[in-house]
Amino acid sequence: MKFKILLFSASQLILALSYLLGATLSGKGFSLTLADHFPQNFLLWVIFLITGILFGKFHIKKMVRIRRSIRPVLYANITYVALVSLYVVLWSQNGITTRIFYPTLLITTVGELLLAIITSYFKKAETKGFYHEYETTTTPRVVEEPTTKPVTKKPSPDVDVDEDSPCFTTIDKQLIRTSELEKAGKGARQYLKQHVPMDDSTLVVSVNCRLEILTLPTGEVNTIVNLQRVNDHRYVNKFLEAVNAKLERGDLYVGVAETKEMRKKRFFKRYSAPVGFVLYTIDFFCSRVAPKLPVLKRLYFCCTSGKNRVMSRAEILGRLYSCGFEVLNESSAHDRLFFTARKIREPYFDMNPTYGPLIRLRRVGKNGRQIGVYKFRTMHPYAEYLQPYIHKKNNLQKGGKFSNDFRISTTGKIMRKLWIDELPMLVNWLKGELKLVGVRPLSEHYFNLYKPELRKKRTRHKPGLVPPYYADLPVTLEEIMESEMRYLERHEKNPLRTDWEYFWKAFYNIAIKRARSA
Repeated sequence: MKFKILLFSASQLILALSYLLGATLSGKGFSLTLADHFPQNFLLWVIFLITGILFGKFHIKKMVRIRRSIRPVLYANITYVALVSLYVVLWSQNGITTRIFYPTLLITTVGELLLAIITSYFKKAETKGFYHEYETTTTPRVVEEPTTKPVTKKPSPDVDVDEDSPCFTTIDKQLIRTSELEKAGKGARQYLKQHVPMDDSTLVVSVNCRLEILTLPTGEVNTIVNLQRVNDHRYVNKFLEAVNAKLERGDLYVGVAETKEMRKKRFFKRYSAPVGFVLYTIDFFCSRVAPKLPVLKRLYFCCTSGKNRVMSRAEILGRLYSCGFEVLNESSAHDRLFFTARKIREPYFDMNPTYGPLIRLRRVGKNGRQIGVYKFRTMHPYAEYLQPYIHKKNNLQKGGKFSNDFRISTTGKIMRKLWIDELPMLVNWLKGELKLVGVRPLSEHYFNLYKPELRKKRTRHKPGLVPPYYADLPVTLEEIMESEMRYLERHEKNPLRTDWEYFWKAFYNIAIKRARSA
């Protein structure tokens, strides 16, 4: 408790000295600045305290490691900047922020980071007992033996284990640590019993590092169950690729995750509406937006090691498909998503996944050559790998799109309605990969749904920015194929006239009839 008070006092001292230095640099002086803006300064100080407490800036027990020490400082101060910037935009305060606030907070952040690193060093020294020999007390220190996570726990045939044991739980022939089963979620036990063959060929682990997977025996099991959330894997794809390497084709991988919808529900269940909305907005920016931005991405992974990442259901399942699995079943229970996936091939090892706001999708171009079509991302990351899964689960709706497509994000629906997502395709047009009017560039999976004769005719021509769909407005997949076949046959006879007529028909339907691609 004393150390916590000392840390809090040191933080406030750093803030005061930083404000003094900031006021001096502003040229107005400390006393005049404090007197003229006292109400605003007091409010800013209160916000500073609240953000520090909410993010655990003064939580001593979590400061053994340097990353855990500097993480709350960065999160709290970034949130503080965002809140105060919003305050300044809504209620301008005569330039107090630009002249004093930002320099003060910059100096404060540097000072608090140094304080966190020093605190981490002394806490680590205390944990390892570096200076206990100088203590005057004669009370012996009790050193707890480090607990290691069991990779495999199977009951001995000579030992009868009770399922109600406080340490371990048996599910059929598997002996699982109770704490790990509880972390996986309340529905883990039921899901394993219903969907997983819990016999000697099943390996139950609770790991989030791919090196722990690579050390497992190869060829001795045909089912791997991991009770650690996918959200806590440092390199998610590398981890899944390691699991893929340890399994044969047809073997199963069972995992658990928390989707972004479940995370949002957890926030509003734990906090009241106003507080929950503010905290969820902050968490969404720090854990969802920041990892997708070039500069903040490195800072995010440095502070969090990739743990507790926000992931959508589409991203989780899409990563499985990109790493060589197909999803057999999924179940949502007690704020957890449980899934069973089967290895069907080797991973794609995609080095350029659709993760940022601007994406490059693989599409079938002229002569069957793969081209990269630029678009603004309207789907969740890795969603393009889910086309076989969506096609198997859902039917095609009007316009050849999938019905109930959960891969499309909320902002993506708006962008599609306003045609914003297709603007980057102009780059492909300038590069000569697309022409103005032509058949829509399709993914390989969607391309293979077409009839062989149409696929052959399609590869003779470049795809286009304005497809014949907007001229004919077909409804079913059969009508879409007939529309494209008519266009291609006419284009081969008279290319200029055909493109001219189709362009103005499409323009009329889009501008007057408000035709849209869902």
